[in-house]
This record gives sequence, C-alpha cells and structure tokens, in this order.
Amino acid sequence: MLRRRGLGIFEIFLKSKKPSGFQKALVILLITIILIKDNEHNIVHLVVLKVTQFKNYLYL
Repeated sequence: MLRRRGLGIFEIFLKSKKPSGFQKALVILLITIILIKDNEHNIVHLVVLKVTQFKNYLYL
C-alpha cells in the first residue's frame, strides 16, 4: 500500500511541468526509502526504471 502510494507520488512529480529543487529532493528521498524498505529485486528494478525516466524527463 505504502509502496503504491509512493510510486503514485512519483508519477505526480513526473507529470509536473518543471519540478523544483525541493520536489527533486523529495523524489530522491522517496526512492531511497523504497530501496531501504523493500530489497526485492523486482521493485528495485522498477525504481531504477523510474529514476531513468525521471532523468530523461529532467534533461528534455
């Protein structure tokens, strides 16, 4: 439940047009929390994929 909500927050940040530094910091913190709370390979892979998408989004 927490994990799904966390990824939902991440999606909101992906959709915001110009993420602020504060939003970027929150996303990084959220990713770190997800990685610490859940070390299953599949969720780590999903988070890595999301981070890659987010980086691509930031450099558009």
